[in-house]
Amino acid sequence: MSSRGGLTYSCFGGARSRQSPRWPGSPAARSPMQSAPSATGPSRTVTVRPQPKWVAANIRSETVPILGSVTCHSVMLPQLRAALTEISQRGLAAEIDPNDYGGCYVPRFIGHDPSRGLSLHTWGIAIDLNVSTNQRGIPGEIDRDVVAIFKKWGFAWGGDWEWTDPMHFELAALIR
Repeated sequence: MSSRGGLTYSCFGGARSRQSPRWPGSPAARSPMQSAPSATGPSRTVTVRPQPKWVAANIRSETVPILGSVTCHSVMLPQLRAALTEISQRGLAAEIDPNDYGGCYVPRFIGHDPSRGLSLHTWGIAIDLNVSTNQRGIPGEIDRDVVAIFKKWGFAWGGDWEWTDPMHFELAALIR
């Protein structure tokens, strides 16, 4: 489901906006998610299961520079490819470890907590890089030139947030 407690989850907005964007495939335009309780060990968790029709219409696996094969929303792939191409052209490819890639399309709630809303990874418009050295709440070790290139290509960076998430980049603007 795309809403919880009357809130519509935004696919865009570096500040985790809950306003509804009006681009095709957005949660405001469709209801592609279903929540389902599932038992995992002694605790009960809630999982997010996107509707197969929505996934087929929006999620793509493609090869991009540095990382190789990624699975993301089709609207994000051109800008991700452009950012990674520029990073490579500027001699910064070694600053991103493809073996420490945390994923793009990962349907889940923020922090795996349903009360916090859907993660932008659920929509395939966020990506985590160099996960092991860029955990929540620290400045992170990600190269700031890499950050600047991602920002140039329309991404917001989690390292700018009050409670930092320096591994995280999310699509915040469409660059045409």
